[in-house]
Amino acid sequence: MTIVFLILDGLSDRPQRALGWKTPLEAAETPNLDRLASLGSNGLLDPLAPGIPMGSETAHFLIFGYPLEDFPGRAVIEAMGRNIPMEPGDVLCLGSFTTVVPDGRRLIRKQLAYEHPESIDEKAVVALSEDISAFKHEGISLELRYTGRGEGILFLRGSVGPHFTDSDPFEDGRPILKVQPLEGPGKDLAQRASEAINGYLLWAYEILRDHPVNRDRAKPINFLVTKWSGRFPETPPLPFSAKYGLKGVAIENGPLYVGLARFLGLEPVEIPPEKDVTRDMDQKVKYALDSFERGYDFAYIHTKAPDVEGHKGEPLLKAKALEAIDRSLDPLMRRVRRDSNFLLVVTGDHGTPSSGSMLHSGDSIPILFAGINVLKDDVSRFNERDTAKGGMGRLRGLDIMNIILNLTDKANLYGVRHSPLYIPSVSREPVPLEISSDP
Repeated sequence: MTIVFLILDGLSDRPQRALGWKTPLEAAETPNLDRLASLGSNGLLDPLAPGIPMGSETAHFLIFGYPLEDFPGRAVIEAMGRNIPMEPGDVLCLGSFTTVVPDGRRLIRKQLAYEHPESIDEKAVVALSEDISAFKHEGISLELRYTGRGEGILFLRGSVGPHFTDSDPFEDGRPILKVQPLEGPGKDLAQRASEAINGYLLWAYEILRDHPVNRDRAKPINFLVTKWSGRFPETPPLPFSAKYGLKGVAIENGPLYVGLARFLGLEPVEIPPEKDVTRDMDQKVKYALDSFERGYDFAYIHTKAPDVEGHKGEPLLKAKALEAIDRSLDPLMRRVRRDSNFLLVVTGDHGTPSSGSMLHSGDSIPILFAGINVLKDDVSRFNERDTAKGGMGRLRGLDIMNIILNLTDKANLYGVRHSPLYIPSVSREPVPLEISSDP
């Protein structure tokens, strides 16, 4: 049995005035998604719980069946996606170069460099990063490793903890934030980390503000904001293949998703990106189906296109991106119809409203299951409103892989103990009891 799991990043949305109070998914012409909905069972997904906005990293983690207490922090995942070596116990956070302007004693974020790639001179930013690459504060050492596109990973070594706040306000026009320790266990170590980072950020600002690279720039790259702290774990989570009995491949090219695949034990495949959304998806779908000939039985496909267009604040652009994705789904449609041993799952990871002030929303996400063992419902349109009436009802992220195992006859009978570690899939290689010699 083979499985394709397609995640459309930022899929769900809200009724938009510009679209006659339809969501972009309702307004889009998506004949393939609609046919798949009519062939399968549909519902709504809340990655954590209704109304809670999620980032892609935590939503994916939950959807793949891993509890949030095992999540190492997004910076760890980003570092793995960029092939940056780490040691168990390393504390790190993501750093993004930005433009700030003073406002009294505050610094106001004006523009993140990576959001405006046309303004990045890599040679210049390398020079900036080198001059703020090393800093010490009361026995704590900080090291910045530049990764390109105006971003880097900031390592902290010494007696520090990972549980501290972001300095990035996540919105232009807002003040840079003071890093503070989170309440709870490990606060003392997080306090040390917070003080070291605040000292580093102010020191780096003094260097960047007067750096020769910035003297003639209309928008100087004069600050480094930090976010998404984490610690590389001593013990990684159970790999995907061991947990589910599935040999999986992850098809995407963004560092976050490549890093997530590596962390969970999926084989990452970085498909060269295409600007044209349909061509980009055509490549990914083809590779997914071809991977089954190479011994894989689970292919995860991800596309960022709906999320990217949603963040632009143009509902029609998001609808067009969804139409472009739909045009690439013919091979998956044919596979569902012709292969009695195939399962297709389509959903998103979070809502990205294409109007309003929210970065992501906690709105529920359409989800469909089509193929083997699926009990069809009466839904014939794939969108937020229609899938709410479907047979799958309302699901959580941690439900999804269990449903996939059940539909593909791979789910372990609850309470059966054939291995020392409980796993939701049937154990492929239980250990037999052996007698002392052959009879």
